[in-house]
Amino acid sequence: GVKVIDDKITWETGRLAIVTGIPSSGKSEFVDYIVAKLNLIHGWKAAYFTPENYPLKFHYAKLFEKIIGKKFNKDKSKELEFDMAYDYVRENYFYLLNEEDFTIKSILDSAKILVKTRGIKILIIDPYNKLEHKYTDSETQYISRFLDQIITFAKLNDILLFLIAHPVKMQKTNGKFEIPTLYSISGSANFFNKTDYGLTVHRKSGDDGVMVNEIEVHIQ
Repeated sequence: GVKVIDDKITWETGRLAIVTGIPSSGKSEFVDYIVAKLNLIHGWKAAYFTPENYPLKFHYAKLFEKIIGKKFNKDKSKELEFDMAYDYVRENYFYLLNEEDFTIKSILDSAKILVKTRGIKILIIDPYNKLEHKYTDSETQYISRFLDQIITFAKLNDILLFLIAHPVKMQKTNGKFEIPTLYSISGSANFFNKTDYGLTVHRKSGDDGVMVNEIEVHIQ
């Protein structure tokens, strides 16, 4: 429903999308926006592993603004809109968080149940860095197996899987951060090599180096 995106991307289930960007660049907000649009237009329900958005009332507020199109406050929104959005979120968005188990196996096991019981079509893992990783060999080999595992899950369960991953600490040039790519994610070039969709969300900054309220989305 947004021409500048639709001209470049056709979203499909059975695919992996990896999104990166420096902290505070708007990665999660952009993914939430895409997920909300796919849900509203196509009815695709979504499940989130998003420990950084707890307590969930904060994430509810973000979803509310994307669903209703108004600011999440009493001055801008009516109580009926809060109630409508709450019911809509409860029926269309689900959350995965076992406080004692942050492994990918636990997340995918929970997501599989939601595929069968709730018909979810999107899974968001936000961020990769919050997962519990158990290395038995090199980091590169581990990441390759990890990506193969989630790609297979997406295909077998016919879902679109978003993986948000932070890059390594980016350098500044003339006071401005360099724009990361999927190769900038710590650990392996496989983040670039194995994904179907690769995106960088980059918040622009002024001449003083301070970030402004405008982002660029780089499709890699």
